[in-house]
Amino acid sequence: MQNENYSFLSERITDSNIETDLFLLNSDPIFVTAPQADDLKRDELLLKFKQRVWEIPDNYCDELTPYYSIYYDEIEDNTSFFMHDMIYQDQFKNRMPLEDSLSCKPTLSFRTLIYDSNSHIKFGIPLFYGKMMRLNSKNEVLTSLYLSDYIQSLPKIKKLDFFMEFKGYSMLNLENFSVSYRKRECLEEIIPVSCYFNKILNHSNGNASDRLERTFHFLSNFFHDFNGIYQDLKLAGLGLEIHGQNLLIKLDAEGISKGEYVYRDLGNCTIETETQKKQTSLNDYYKSNYTYDFDASKLADSNYYIWQNYRTFFLCFFIYNLNEFVVREKLRINVYTWFEKMIEELPEIKGIYCAE
Repeated sequence: MQNENYSFLSERITDSNIETDLFLLNSDPIFVTAPQADDLKRDELLLKFKQRVWEIPDNYCDELTPYYSIYYDEIEDNTSFFMHDMIYQDQFKNRMPLEDSLSCKPTLSFRTLIYDSNSHIKFGIPLFYGKMMRLNSKNEVLTSLYLSDYIQSLPKIKKLDFFMEFKGYSMLNLENFSVSYRKRECLEEIIPVSCYFNKILNHSNGNASDRLERTFHFLSNFFHDFNGIYQDLKLAGLGLEIHGQNLLIKLDAEGISKGEYVYRDLGNCTIETETQKKQTSLNDYYKSNYTYDFDASKLADSNYYIWQNYRTFFLCFFIYNLNEFVVREKLRINVYTWFEKMIEELPEIKGIYCAE
């Protein structure tokens, strides 16, 4: 970056955002005006702030390359092309003077902003967040579009909805900072699985034993649900990149899990090799429209459903944090024994857990 202008962090969030609020329960309440190196390792500090985006004027739209879903309906699309404030400040401010910006709420995914109650926009931004520059390549945008189109051709997967990508764009010489537009299928309140887990285990009523018992109950239901979802995903030939910020839970009016889920961000997901080859009309559409940007055959993977991060999600997030809680609270329970006993009746989960 030419300079370190963090103006996108200039406005403190004061209104409610259910997707981030529960994650903020452990947050540091100190106001942070610009992120420092240590701050970037802690999502909750950055999620204290709204992020600004700018509408790209029509006379600059010829500088971007748009991408559209095969189901894209221009009449129903009321969204503009937006540029993240960090890109604007770094690349365009001197030659594209803009007067009005739009503040969006951040999600736990950070690069993904809530444009309205049912729409998300994901940006690539020139910021090292944790250990990585937070990019969003044009290939990820087109992967999300392709897999969204494929999912819409499938029978509904039981207990699982998606954020469907309907358009995106990249800009010349900024292809790693591309933008994705998504709408979700469901209207219920949703919250990331990691937030819900944290709320039950660390911030619900009762003593440590009571909270652990409720967390065991939630995880037992979750693993049973996911066992069935995973079977349907395998039949569909779809490999999702499951982790705590992109798998969300639907909540009822009391804020309790409904046992139904929503998945967002298909940009790093895969499709089974033979299934991909059979998507003739879809392959023809992407080949004819995006030949120089995208090769759908590279999404194909014969091991599409054997994702190491499934195992990482189960073990390194749920089970590790449960065990840390048990040790901290001096409870006489073996979390790993509980988990290994439970998955004996869940063949798909056991297969992930025991994979070489």
